[in-house]
Amino acid sequence: MKLGELAGMTRSFEISINDSSMRWAETPAGESLDLVSTSGLLRVIHECSFSVLEDYLSHEMLAVVVRTEITHVAPLKMGEGVTVEMEVQCPRDDVLVFMGKIACRGKQKAFFSTERRIVNVEQLGRKLSEEN
Repeated sequence: MKLGELAGMTRSFEISINDSSMRWAETPAGESLDLVSTSGLLRVIHECSFSVLEDYLSHEMLAVVVRTEITHVAPLKMGEGVTVEMEVQCPRDDVLVFMGKIACRGKQKAFFSTERRIVNVEQLGRKLSEEN
């Protein structure tokens, strides 16, 4: 299957967020609430979108996150099970967009859009060498 054939695919993930690095901890008062941070949700989104792609990427290709938008609409306690639902769009051969939502017990906690650009590892390495 080519990456473009992922367009229209929907995936759902059932996960529990237990990693303490995903806890909202900007202040002691905030940390005491034991809530998942927005940046923690971003990590979940990026991990889920990569898991959709990983079987379709060749060893020479990377799927680089180039843009992510998230609206965190309700608090989410650490350790609670969440459902991440996403749909894949493919506006160009080298771009995949994942749009979806995160919910807990049927209540929406966040909605998001993240864009990944498909790049060749060698080309990226050359570009980095040229810049240094």
